[in-house]
Amino acid sequence: MNNRTRGIVINDCRICGGHTHPLVDDELDVTYDVCQTCGFIYKQPLYHLGLDAEKSRYLSHHNADDNVSYVTYLQAFIETSIHPLQGIQTILDFGSGPNPVLRRLLEQDGYVVADYDPFFHDDKSYRDNHYDLIVLTEVLEHIHHPLSAMEHLVDLLNDQGRILIMTQFRTMNETAFLNWWYRRDTTHVGFFNDKTFATIAKRLSLTIEYSNHIDRILLSK
Repeated sequence: MNNRTRGIVINDCRICGGHTHPLVDDELDVTYDVCQTCGFIYKQPLYHLGLDAEKSRYLSHHNADDNVSYVTYLQAFIETSIHPLQGIQTILDFGSGPNPVLRRLLEQDGYVVADYDPFFHDDKSYRDNHYDLIVLTEVLEHIHHPLSAMEHLVDLLNDQGRILIMTQFRTMNETAFLNWWYRRDTTHVGFFNDKTFATIAKRLSLTIEYSNHIDRILLSK
């Protein structure tokens, strides 16, 4: 539901359905919905990029095998967040981008890996399988309907399966949020904090197995 009040659109929260209030950024001419219940902040759809502009933005990143710093970054992520997990054989890299570097690195480590990306690898055959682990690395903040997306991914988990999310947590108040570098990426539309993830876990009957409360959270079925 949304209502217009003095030209301002007021939307229900896309995570919990609760009431939101608008947060206006006059500098960038963007308005966000701030949930009063779960803390989720969402950029109003009027201010989203078009699909072509969004794809061009992703292509501007040099996230490729020959980018040593990017590969090192992913290797550290694998070493600290995936290798310690027991019982992981099959993995889905959801939102893999134009170059599925993470998939190739994981395959080198012996995992069986599928990848999906709506812009660059729109092959929906990933839905035909179930996975021990689903990984979203800097992906959730781009998704327009995050709760629905998470519900879809939960359906693809094996028993005791896990979802590993990397995204920058919103740890600041609304005033500081307007000065936050992370929300200035024009493709970022959703911003989560601890309370938001706790709400997602509860709604989807998941357990928070681990969180560093900064940029990483592991949810288990």
